[in-house]
Amino acid sequence: MTCSSPSSSSSSAVDHAEHNDEHDERTLTILYATETGTAQDVADRLARLCRGLCIRARVHSMDAYPPEELINEALVVFVVSTTGSGHEPRAMIPLWNMLLRADLPEDLFEDLSFAVFGLGDSAYEKFCWPAKLLSRRLVSLGASEFIARGEGDDQHGMGVDGALGPWTKQLSAALTDIFPLPDGIEPESSDTLPSARVSILDAEPGSHLTCKDPLSEDPSYHLASVTCNRRMTADDWNQDVRHFEFSFEGDIQYQPGDVAVIHPEALPSDVEAFLSCIGYANIADEPVTIQRTLDDQSLPDRLPTTTTIREIFTRYLDINAVPRRSFFELLKHFAQDELEIEKLGEFLSDEGAYEMYEPGDKLRIGLQKGFITLPPNPKTPVICIGPGTGIAPMRSIIQERIYDGIYENTLYFGCRHALKDHHYGEEWEQYASEGKLTYRVAFSRDGPEGVARTYVQHLIKEDSSRIWDLIETRNAWVYISGSSNKMPAAVRAALQQVLVSEGGKTEEDAKDYIVRMEREGRLTEECWIRSTQGLQKPLRPAMVLTYGWQVIVLFAANVLADVVIGGPGYGGDDPQLILQQQRSNLKNASVLATVDGKVPILSTDFLTFVEELRQNTSIPGISLGVVRLAGESEEPITQFAAFGRKLEDGDGHDLTSDTLFCLASCSKAFLSASLGLLIDDFAHGRNATPLPAGLSRFDWDTKIAALLPEEWQLDDRRSTLAANVRDVLGHVSGLPRHDGAYRPGDTTGDVVRRMRVLRTAYELREKYSYNNQMYMLGAHIIETYSGLPYQDFVAERVFKPLNMSTSTLWPSEATSSGLFTDTWTKDGRRIPFWFTDEISQVNAGPGGVISSAEDMVKWLAVLLNHGVHPVSGETIIPRSVYDATTTARHVVHGRPTEPYGSIVGYGMGWNRWTFKGQDMIMHTGGIPGFSTIAVFSPSSNLGVVILTNADEKAEQNFVIAKRAFDEVLELPHADTGIASPNPARIPPQAHLEAAAYVHSGMLLQDLEAYTGTYSAPGYGAITLCSAQSTSHYCHEVLQDFASLRPLPISEPHLYGAYKTMWSTHVRLSHSAGVVFHATFPALFPHGYGKNTSAFGTYETGSDAWVEFAVVDGKVEGFSLVVDEEAVTARRRRRGGTLKDVADAWFEKI
Repeated sequence: MTCSSPSSSSSSAVDHAEHNDEHDERTLTILYATETGTAQDVADRLARLCRGLCIRARVHSMDAYPPEELINEALVVFVVSTTGSGHEPRAMIPLWNMLLRADLPEDLFEDLSFAVFGLGDSAYEKFCWPAKLLSRRLVSLGASEFIARGEGDDQHGMGVDGALGPWTKQLSAALTDIFPLPDGIEPESSDTLPSARVSILDAEPGSHLTCKDPLSEDPSYHLASVTCNRRMTADDWNQDVRHFEFSFEGDIQYQPGDVAVIHPEALPSDVEAFLSCIGYANIADEPVTIQRTLDDQSLPDRLPTTTTIREIFTRYLDINAVPRRSFFELLKHFAQDELEIEKLGEFLSDEGAYEMYEPGDKLRIGLQKGFITLPPNPKTPVICIGPGTGIAPMRSIIQERIYDGIYENTLYFGCRHALKDHHYGEEWEQYASEGKLTYRVAFSRDGPEGVARTYVQHLIKEDSSRIWDLIETRNAWVYISGSSNKMPAAVRAALQQVLVSEGGKTEEDAKDYIVRMEREGRLTEECWIRSTQGLQKPLRPAMVLTYGWQVIVLFAANVLADVVIGGPGYGGDDPQLILQQQRSNLKNASVLATVDGKVPILSTDFLTFVEELRQNTSIPGISLGVVRLAGESEEPITQFAAFGRKLEDGDGHDLTSDTLFCLASCSKAFLSASLGLLIDDFAHGRNATPLPAGLSRFDWDTKIAALLPEEWQLDDRRSTLAANVRDVLGHVSGLPRHDGAYRPGDTTGDVVRRMRVLRTAYELREKYSYNNQMYMLGAHIIETYSGLPYQDFVAERVFKPLNMSTSTLWPSEATSSGLFTDTWTKDGRRIPFWFTDEISQVNAGPGGVISSAEDMVKWLAVLLNHGVHPVSGETIIPRSVYDATTTARHVVHGRPTEPYGSIVGYGMGWNRWTFKGQDMIMHTGGIPGFSTIAVFSPSSNLGVVILTNADEKAEQNFVIAKRAFDEVLELPHADTGIASPNPARIPPQAHLEAAAYVHSGMLLQDLEAYTGTYSAPGYGAITLCSAQSTSHYCHEVLQDFASLRPLPISEPHLYGAYKTMWSTHVRLSHSAGVVFHATFPALFPHGYGKNTSAFGTYETGSDAWVEFAVVDGKVEGFSLVVDEEAVTARRRRRGGTLKDVADAWFEKI
C-alpha cells in the first residue's frame, strides 16, 4: 500500500487550527514568501514530497497566514525568497514584524521544530538574507531547526534546483525519522500522477459577470493605459528594443530609478490558439467555478472563484512562460511516447517569454523602490555612462534633472550603428542643442573596415581634461549602467587613466581614488548579466511561474514610465527582457554584504587579496566582518566577506558570514566585560549574592583572597595575599601558563584549588606572563557571586542585549545549529572540534565563546562606541568597565615588534598599541582548528574581525587586519611583515646546549630504566614506555604511535598516553645525557573525516624538554621545562637545582 492524498475543501489559512482528523499526528505546515513565484513553486514541490510520505502538508503564503497562529504549530517548513538587496519579500512582512517584537519571551517557540529553505542569487550582496534572519530569530525565540538551512542560488548551473535537490533528500530523511511510515505502507512513488489541485465545475450562466475581480480590488496595483509601444531599433536590425509609455488613471508617486511590476494579459490570438489546441475553444466562454481540492498546493494569486477558462488563460495562467523543472515533472505523466517521456525527464529551458502591448491596452502596474540614488545637492554634476540598453536608467536620471532645471549632465552612450540602435538619439541631440546635456556617442561598427572600433571608454579618454575637472574639482557623481561583461571594467580603467594622465596620480593611487569614490557613493554601477553562449545562462523573465509574469520597468521623469526590452541575439531566438535582473559588477560579489545599501567599506581589490592569501597559505575558510560607526544614532556601516570551505562535504564555497567559529582567546574580552558587569551590579546594589563577611566592596582592586578565602592560594605568599582582580586578568599574578595542569572533566573550582601546587615564576606585578587559568578563575568568581553558570551570565548580559543571536558558549548548541564550521590543522588535515560541553565547563572563560562575523561586528560596534549601543543609545558595557578593560597597564613588548608599530600593553582581555598613528585595541586567539583576531580602533571608528577554520594562522589573520585598516584609512601598504603584537603564546626555546641543564654524553642508563609511572602535583601521572615494553597499556600506546610511522629502533624514545585539554600522548626523544626533547601531540590513529590515514598534530612552539634525575644509578624523576624564561626567573629568585626551578617535577612512583 502507498500513501493516500489528503484533501481539503477550503484554502483558508485559519482552517489549519481546526483539523482534528486521523492525519493530525502526521501534519506539518509549509509557509512561503515569494516575489516571482519560485518560492511558491518550491513549497508546492515540498508538499508533494510530504504527501508521498503520508504526511499532511498545509501550504500558505505568509501574508495569508495569521502570524499569531505560529505558536500553535509543532512542525513548520519555511520557503523564503530574497528581494532587492537582501530584503524580505512583501508577503513575509506581517509575520516578520510579529517576530521582531521586543516583548516576545525567549521560550515562545520552544515546542516548534522548523526548517528553512532560502532562495537568492549570490551575485547580490545579501544572499538569502531573509532566510538567514528568519532562522536565527526563530532559534533565539526557543525554536529548534531540525535540519540545516538550505540556500538555493540562481547562479548555480541548475538554478535553485542545484541546492534544492540535496536539501529535499535531507528533509525527506528527517521527516521519515519524525514520522515513521506505518507498517505495510510504502512511500508514494515519484512516478505516481499527483492529484489535481482544483476541480472545475459548471457555474450558473452569467455568474462570472457579477463576480468581483480580485485584481481590480487590490489597491497596490494602478490601472494604466499603454500610450506608446515603439520599436527603437531599425526594422532590419536583429535586436528588437522597445520603448513603452504608460498613462495612469490616478496620481502615483515615484523617484527616478524606481521600478514597476506589470501584471500582463496574454494576446487574444495566442489564447485562442492555445484553447483550440487543447480542445477547450468551444467551452472557453462558459462560466465555471474553481474549487480547491488540495490544501497542500497553492493557487495563483487573486484567482476569482467564478470565471471562464478563457479568462484564466488570459490573466492568470501564462501559456508563454518558461516552465520550471516541476512543470516537466508533471508533464511527463501525460506523455505516451517513450522518447518523449525520456526527454521530458531531462529537459530544461532557459528561453524567455515575451509579450507585446498595443496602444490602448490597459495594464495593472505596481510600484517598487529602485536602486539609484541622486546626489544630495542637485547642482552636483553627473556623468552617466550607459551604452546599449543601459541607457534606460541613465535616461531616468537625466530627465529628472532636466525637469528640475539642472543642466550639469554628461552622457556617454555607445551602440553599433547610428541608424540601427541609437536609442533615444534624437532626444539626446535635442537636449545637447539646448545646452541641457553634454552628449558623447560611440558607434562601434560605423567606422571603415580595418579601423579600430570606438567604444565609450575611448571617448572618456579623449575627454580626459574635462572628466578630471568634473570629478576632482566639482565632485561629480558617476553612473555606469549596461551589460556586466567587459564594459564596466573598461570604463573604470578609462577613468583611472584620466586620473593618471590629468591628475598626475600613480596607477595605484588612481585605483584607490576610484575605490574612494565608491565608498562615498559618487560612483555607482547598475549592471546586469548579458548572456553569451557557453559563458552565462540566458536571462529569465522575472516571473516564469505558469500563473503570469512580471516586467521590471525603470521609471523616467514626469508621469511616463519607460521600459527597454532587448530582442534576438541575447541568448535565444525569442526576445528577452533585459532590465529584469539587475547585477552588481563588483568582483567577488557573492561574498559582499552591506547594511541598508550603504557603500561597501572594503574594495574588491582587498577581497581579492584575502582570497589569494587564503589559497596561498592553505586556509580552508575565512569569514571576515568590518564595522564602522556612521554617526550618532545611525546604524553602523558593516560589511562581511566569506571565503572558501565550511564543511568537508561542502562544495568548497559554502562558508558564509553567519558561519560559527570558536573565538579561542578572543573570548577573554567577554570574560573581563562580564566580570565588570558583575562589579557594576555590586556597586549599584543589584547583586544576587552577598560578599563574604568582612568584605565591604567588590571592584577591580578587590583581593582574590578576600573573594575566595577557602579556595585561592599560590605558592608565593605575597601573591596569595595581595593579588587583585586586575592583576589576575592582566596576567601579572606571577603564575605563568601551566596548560598541562587542567583537563576534561575539571570545573573552574578544580582549577582554582589546584593553583596552590603550581609553581609561580615572578613576583606579583613584576612581569607580564600569559595565563589561561586566571580567566578560568574569573569565570569561577562570576559563577560564585552571580548565582549563574558563567555561560548563562554571558548569554543574558552580553549576547542578548547585543542580539548576538547565534553566539553561544555551549558547543552542542553550535554543532546542532547547522552553522558551525568543520575544522582543520595547519597542514590541512580535518580534525574534530576540540571542545565539548564538558570542556566548556572549565574553558569557557579563556577560550569558549562561539560566534560568527555577523555577531562579532555587533560586539565591536558597541566597543567602538565605548560600551553604548550606537543606535538605541542603551548602555551595554558601563563606561567604567570599558575603560578598565581596554586601558593598558602592563607592558607586553617593551619595544616595537614591527615597523609603524609601538610598544604593546595589556589591559584585561585586550592588548593596546599604536599602528601607523592609530590607537588599536585587539586580541588574537588560537586553538586546534581555529585562528581568530578581533581588533578595533577608537581613533578611526573602525573594527575588524577575522575568523579562520584552521589552526596556527594568526600571522595571516594579522596581515589581513593590517591591510583592512590600510584600505579603509587610506594608509600605505608598505609593510609586508606578519609579526603580531599579541602574545597568545610565547614559544619556548630549547637551549639544550646550556651546560647547567644538559649532561653531555650518551644515555646514562639503559632506556628501560626510564620507563614507568611519574607523577607531578597539578599535572597528574604519566606512564612512559619504550619500544620494547610489553604491557597491555604500552602495547596500545606504541600501536597508536606506530600507526603514524614505524617506531625508530636506533634512537632512544619514550612514549606515553597523556590526556590533557590539548594532547592525547607524550613522546620523549633523547637529546643528550639525561635530557629528552618532549612533544605533547594529539594522535588520530584512524584519521578523521574522509581521510582515514593516521596522523598527529601539535601546536608549533609547544615543545618542551625534560631532564631526568639519576641518583646512584636509580631514576628518581624528571624535571619538565616548558617556559625557559619562567625557569630562569625561578632560578634567579630561589636558586637550587633544576628539580627546584622547573615548571614541574615528576616523581617516579
